[in-house]
Amino acid sequence: MPSVAVKVYSVFFKLLLKHKLQSLLRQSAAGGTGASFGVASRPDESAAPSNPSFGPDGVATKDIHVDHLSSLSLRLFLPDSSLAPRNGHVENGGAYGGYLPPVAPPDARRRSHAGSPRKLPVILQFHGGAFVGGSNTSTANDFFCRRIAKLLDVIVIAVGYRLAPDSRYPAAFEDGFKVLNWLGKQANLAECSKSMESTKAGGVGDASRSQIVDSFGASSVEPWLAAHGDPSRCVLLGVSCGANIADFVARKAVEAGKLVDPVKVVAQVLMYPFFTGSIATHSEIKLANTYFYDKSLCMLAWKLFLPEREFSLDHPAANPLVPGRGPPLKCMPPTLTVVAEHDWMRDRAIAYSEELRKVNVDAPVLEYKDAVHEFATLDMLLKTPQAQACADDIAIWRFRSRHLQRYPVAIGLSSSHEPLCEPEKRRWRLGSGAPPHPPEVMRPSMKHRRRAGGGRAWARGSSASPSWFLLFAFLCCALFAAVAFSAFRIFGVSFRPVLMLPTWQNSAINAMATDHPYFTFAATKNRSDNPPSVRIEEAISFPDQVLIFLQFPGSLPRSDLACLYYPPSNPTTTISSSSSSSSPVPQFHLPATIPSPPPSFVRCPLAPRGFFVSLSPDLPLFQPRPWDHLVYAAILDPHDNSSIVFAKGFNLRPARLADPSRYECVYGWNFAKPNYFMTSPVLTAAQEIIRCPTPHSILLRLRSHAVLNPPLVSVKTKGRGAVTLPSVAHHETLPPSRRQGRHTMCVCTMVRNQARFLPEWIIYHSRLGVERWFIYDNDSDDDTDQVLASMDMSSNYNVTRHLWPWVKTQEAGFAHCALRARGHCQWVGFIDVDEFLYLPTNVTLNDVLRKYSSKPRIGELRIACHSFGPSGRRTVPSEGVMAGYTCRLSAPERHKSIVRPEVLNPSLINVVHHFHLKDGMRYVNVEKGLVVINHYKYQVWEVFKEKFYRRVATYVVDWQIEENVGSKDRAPGLGTKAVEPSDWPSRFCEVHDTGLKDWVSVAFVDPRTGLLPWQKGEEFDLIHHFDT
Repeated sequence: MPSVAVKVYSVFFKLLLKHKLQSLLRQSAAGGTGASFGVASRPDESAAPSNPSFGPDGVATKDIHVDHLSSLSLRLFLPDSSLAPRNGHVENGGAYGGYLPPVAPPDARRRSHAGSPRKLPVILQFHGGAFVGGSNTSTANDFFCRRIAKLLDVIVIAVGYRLAPDSRYPAAFEDGFKVLNWLGKQANLAECSKSMESTKAGGVGDASRSQIVDSFGASSVEPWLAAHGDPSRCVLLGVSCGANIADFVARKAVEAGKLVDPVKVVAQVLMYPFFTGSIATHSEIKLANTYFYDKSLCMLAWKLFLPEREFSLDHPAANPLVPGRGPPLKCMPPTLTVVAEHDWMRDRAIAYSEELRKVNVDAPVLEYKDAVHEFATLDMLLKTPQAQACADDIAIWRFRSRHLQRYPVAIGLSSSHEPLCEPEKRRWRLGSGAPPHPPEVMRPSMKHRRRAGGGRAWARGSSASPSWFLLFAFLCCALFAAVAFSAFRIFGVSFRPVLMLPTWQNSAINAMATDHPYFTFAATKNRSDNPPSVRIEEAISFPDQVLIFLQFPGSLPRSDLACLYYPPSNPTTTISSSSSSSSPVPQFHLPATIPSPPPSFVRCPLAPRGFFVSLSPDLPLFQPRPWDHLVYAAILDPHDNSSIVFAKGFNLRPARLADPSRYECVYGWNFAKPNYFMTSPVLTAAQEIIRCPTPHSILLRLRSHAVLNPPLVSVKTKGRGAVTLPSVAHHETLPPSRRQGRHTMCVCTMVRNQARFLPEWIIYHSRLGVERWFIYDNDSDDDTDQVLASMDMSSNYNVTRHLWPWVKTQEAGFAHCALRARGHCQWVGFIDVDEFLYLPTNVTLNDVLRKYSSKPRIGELRIACHSFGPSGRRTVPSEGVMAGYTCRLSAPERHKSIVRPEVLNPSLINVVHHFHLKDGMRYVNVEKGLVVINHYKYQVWEVFKEKFYRRVATYVVDWQIEENVGSKDRAPGLGTKAVEPSDWPSRFCEVHDTGLKDWVSVAFVDPRTGLLPWQKGEEFDLIHHFDT
């Protein structure tokens, strides 16, 4: 029988589960569910943060959101054994990128593979939770997948499928097969990229970096899978209801055949499947009221999962033995089934395994004595001997399976993949006798271990001691909590979060600042009498370059800087020796690019994987950190003195608030030393934006006029496996608000290489009444800085440029800009450089804003967009986009917003230029006859193809990724390649609209020259023009 602790925990578990299921049933009946986006986790589910660095358990993790139209997401688990052969040395440290090694010449390829990354099988794991709960990122599932990845020496992809009743059948099943197709696409893209690099190498040794990128420089391949995944050895592992999904995906893979190449499903593991049927089996009758998931609760779950019209216990999703369910059973891959003694669904799982064996499919069954449903994956039971034994048994089967071996490991062990529909020549069943392979190549057999354990995988009574200990610990914790909280009530003490070291003063901060690496370096450096003119703070690796962040006391020397690259074999990361002979020698160097005006960073070409970078032999070496696991910006909100922190790496859902109690903000100079930083609780967490109260001592330091060494700010997860994100973010303090004469209308936008279009856009909107422009430059390398500087010099245009080099951060950039503009502007428009406000009547923009300013509950104006096409052109129109493009689509696409920045929600959530507002505020859709936006979205091919390079919006898929092809963010029918269609000039032309062109011709053409102001080579004085 299960232990007392398990029985007690089961009672509470069933009570909570019953309450949850009934609540979901009520919501479903009331119509509160059914969103197409769906949910992949519940708010009450404890989640473990991802960590792309190899931790103590030797497993790195990362999260991927594969479909921005749904909540489908993945978590990858990569064991450190993938970085080197079994006897190789693996260095843990920073976040792992996972790129392919450089292409070697043919003679080098025939040498030892000692330095090559290993290719590992890939396991697609589907979590349990009765289709309505659980998560791929939950603490329990994270622990289980880490154990499987390390023990089985595989890459685990935990699938976060959509949950019912928000997304009923077949949503979860379709998500499973969608991930299998995604895995195949990743494998094909990786192979194409590898072939391209091989072609570039031309058979000659090439030391250049072979990062997996597409032909436009933007990453299109998941690097961990490209470097270490072997999709030809794909295993499906399903837990509880996840086993039903795994079995469905296996059947679909068999039906698809070569359509999913190069992915081959070579095996599946079904752990206590969630099978049922209309005709009850012996265990379904005898164990109907068993532990944890009893039959009545599971029936409620099936009602929530299956559509009402399709509800049947013999539904193909529920009963694996119904006729006509899919391909012949003889075509199914080898299937390992795990069942528990006290699970009412066990008999049907065993019967399914027996049917597979009847058609010569390798289908062993592992039955565990005294075990319950989810005994190896439930949070309380994860560390029991049964759970560990189950993982060990799966590992034994993995290493015995010839389908999962890359190369033969002993005589008689085949390395070839036979067709799945051929009869299995080596079958191993539970208790079937001698193992199929020589015993010297195997670990101790499960049969011997079950004998040692009393006949099953875990001996009766072996859990008595740990179970009683757990029960005793549980009772002690409950007693302590009751006494503690009663004491708080008796003495009237309120329990609130407190800041670490709240009395930190400036003198203390200055003293601890000497622990910063810069001061350590300066104290130990003796190679030169003159200190270095710059100090490297951090190096960040982007898909196409490395940014090196600096702090320097004076002007930045433009001629003394070069990008130096040091091979990873060099163990020295700082320069501390005065002997030049012992100093590291760079393998090569390239010129550094300094943006203008000199910012806090310089650009360097992309470094090969593992290389260290620096700017001078006198400076420390840094290994670049990945751009997508980083705190990249912070701003001090002067309204409430809170810190707004912008961070990548937590994979928070778009347009939704996350649980702030899972995170905390940290302030300091060296986050590796917890005694030298401060913390504060998180107030709101959404998307990439975290808001925290700023500690008083930090405020005092930021308000001083001479902040020589400002602290960094970062975000830290709480709980087991807590992770502090790397940071390059110092607080930015905003200038004082304008007490009087705030601008009526301002504009925020994000640009990249749009210098030739900016004059027309700014001059035109200035005529409409825009008074201030905030231009966020997303790392342009054209003349954007010079164009904006020349326009700002004019008294007519108040233009400021703000460097924002971060990839796919448009939503965060708009939130940052909203805070910057709040103290200076009554209304702020968020429009792109190819979008122009158009008022077809005599009503002015100020008239519209004045009308809605008198309505205090209106916080956002949404304006419809008309998308214009190339209009028959093949070259860029010299007269500008407004006069050059006159043909558009008939139906408007989307809206853009003009908002009141002071009424935005404190979370600053925004998606596709729309912000969430404070409670009580609302938006209005402005009539199209009053104001519209002409969006010159599909211009001549020369301009349009620039959009293939990279997208700035966080939740907008890149053009080159073949997902959501029907989205409005794409060009319909264009596909994913930057190849000009022959009929491109005539596309997207349904309505000829010359309204704005005609108005521009009247309002802007110079009567003396016949030219528009943006066609001239000099600045155009609009005020003088209109006064005349």
